[in-house]
Amino acid sequence: REASGIPDISEFGNYECLWHTSLSDRTFKLSTDNFQLPGQGVFAFDYVLPRMMFGSQTPTTDDLLSQLWLGLEESPCKLADKLEALRLIAHLLVLMPNQLRQIIEWFPPWDSKYGKNRPGQRPFRPRAEAYILFYNRTLYHADVV
Repeated sequence: REASGIPDISEFGNYECLWHTSLSDRTFKLSTDNFQLPGQGVFAFDYVLPRMMFGSQTPTTDDLLSQLWLGLEESPCKLADKLEALRLIAHLLVLMPNQLRQIIEWFPPWDSKYGKNRPGQRPFRPRAEAYILFYNRTLYHADVV
């Protein structure tokens, strides 16, 4: 990991992405090299996602984003399928904050076609899924939040 040149953003200088780890309210220093998830108790943590380094990539043009929207808008696919298509090309895009907002607004906050949420099922929120998908592909995070 050190040789890869990736900065260490871990809590304890061990390149782990989980911070504030606890098991049944008892904190401990995590090392995934020797940690095995126990069969009982509550494992809690904060996940820290490293920022992508875009290098010399330039932001996606508004024209390309408009073409992408047109293709999605004209597609008869379900929202989940459209999000999956975006997931397949997300690594190719570098977005500005206003472009992230545009993409998020392409989707409704919630799709009523799926009806009431059943107990134990996660609700389908297309707008939240788009945000999760593209947040880390966006420049200038301070302008996003």
